[in-house]
Amino acid sequence: MNKNILLNILKFSFAIGLVYWLVTSGRLDFTLAKDLFVISIILIMFFDQFLVAYRWAIILSTKSENKLSQIKVFYAHWIGIFFSSVLPGSISGDLIKIFYVKGMDKNFSNTFLLGSIFLDRLLGFFGLISLGGIVSLFNYKNLISLSPAVKHIIHFNLLLFLIVILSFLLIFFMPKLPLMISKVFRKVKKTEFIFIKLESIWNDLCMIKTKLLYLFFISTLIQSISSIILFFVVSKYTSSFSVAKAMTIMPIGSISMSIPIAPAGLGVGHAAFHTLFGYFGIQNGASLFNIYFILVILTNLTGVIPYLIFKRTETNFKSSQI
Repeated sequence: MNKNILLNILKFSFAIGLVYWLVTSGRLDFTLAKDLFVISIILIMFFDQFLVAYRWAIILSTKSENKLSQIKVFYAHWIGIFFSSVLPGSISGDLIKIFYVKGMDKNFSNTFLLGSIFLDRLLGFFGLISLGGIVSLFNYKNLISLSPAVKHIIHFNLLLFLIVILSFLLIFFMPKLPLMISKVFRKVKKTEFIFIKLESIWNDLCMIKTKLLYLFFISTLIQSISSIILFFVVSKYTSSFSVAKAMTIMPIGSISMSIPIAPAGLGVGHAAFHTLFGYFGIQNGASLFNIYFILVILTNLTGVIPYLIFKRTETNFKSSQI
């Protein structure tokens, strides 16, 4: 049997098996896809993922000798989010993306690609934290009056936001200061490896300094769209939920979903958002989040399309201009 035919059969079987597992295990309900509202939400989520791929492509372009194909980077990301839904932890799919962009440019070493993934995630967290911090500042009095638990969340969001602001100030005005501090801790053998890695991450951030504000804006926009989607989904079932509340709890809830325990943060995200919704007086938080979660899974599963169609070869995924 032809090798390519056998490979395609294995890919189709693998993909169908994964989707079948999600459906039979109760993790996915395709009946939701019949609703026009749901279809609209999935399309918006799809656009949000395109922005994520665009942000990663900008990071990759800092090392590329030629202009990268945005479309092909998006295909790689699209495949990655498919595997994020069926492998433990949302970061698992990021490793799959490396496999597909490896041959796009000769300057793409494994070290750089791993670093680009981490940097992309870090910028995503910057946007997420900043969104929560900005909303917390503008709605501080209203939010802290809801409950003591919400007050703690607001203060935690503001603390994280302060760290992001300080990081930006250091990058633009005192980039060498963190490296000087790191050298002191590198003298201790037990922490030497950790601080070498931190220095590498810091140097990567400084390397893209000219594009950092633009990437930060994209990250904040991505997280804003995700929060607005959460608001639309939840507000359909309860009138006590607002955009401000969605943007307040999204940072902590999303960070918890990145813990590599279950596929797409399954279970971990449900527990975190159930608790967070409870702080705002919404008792069926796990069920409401489950609707949002299923919509995310349905969106991510569309990544099976490029996975089945495109091959990972230098011919198909090499750098090109569009």
